[in-house]
Amino acid sequence: MIDFDLAGTGPAAWDLASVAMRVHRFGGDPDPVRDFADAYGGDGLHDPSFGRLLSIRELLYCSFALSLVGSDPGAEGEPLIRLRAWLDHADRSRWHPLPSS
Repeated sequence: MIDFDLAGTGPAAWDLASVAMRVHRFGGDPDPVRDFADAYGGDGLHDPSFGRLLSIRELLYCSFALSLVGSDPGAEGEPLIRLRAWLDHADRSRWHPLPSS
């Protein structure tokens, strides 16, 4: 029931964290992250709050994966992969895309 993307105001680093997740956990192309940061007129990657905001975004993705257990066979095991990586920031495990993630 939480969707911070619908909020009308907030730090640009929060929006950048959403795009950075595609690279950070899903192995996506980093170029769109740089383009996105440039379009905002600054480098949100160096914002002091960026790491915390990325961690919050990761937690949201973990909770989403947990919500699919039992209803989506493709989600089995994914919550554990995500939670382990979220708890251990040195864990660079790739996450698997789930419907709407």
